[in-house]
Amino acid sequence: MRKIIVFFGTFFISILFLTNFAVASSFSYNVCSNKNASLSAVCSSNPPGSSTTSNADPISVKIASIIKIIVEVAGIITVVVIIISGIRYALSTGDANKVNSAKNNLIYALIGLAVIVLADTIVSYVISQLKG
Repeated sequence: MRKIIVFFGTFFISILFLTNFAVASSFSYNVCSNKNASLSAVCSSNPPGSSTTSNADPISVKIASIIKIIVEVAGIITVVVIIISGIRYALSTGDANKVNSAKNNLIYALIGLAVIVLADTIVSYVISQLKG
């Protein structure tokens, strides 16, 4: 019974994280959207129509988009590992080695998810400080 509860618990937590990543990826992530962003050196560019207009984005926008992609991929991989660990735990049939392996994988995946969330928060903070 305990294994079934753990399995469904990890399953529903995984679905929760998958929906959060899906919703978060639907929003645009523009670090230079603030009204004062044009005053910073990172987000300033020539006005449209001028003779020296560049099509390139500021480097902070490129870095932010790359990090966003990395965080999304790592989050999805982590959720898949959590689901697989829950399935392995539920199907371990009492074998101590399989139970310990599944528990360790689950613990490491949860720690990895925490590191991913903290890293994304730190990067977002640093980029926001570069804006202003």
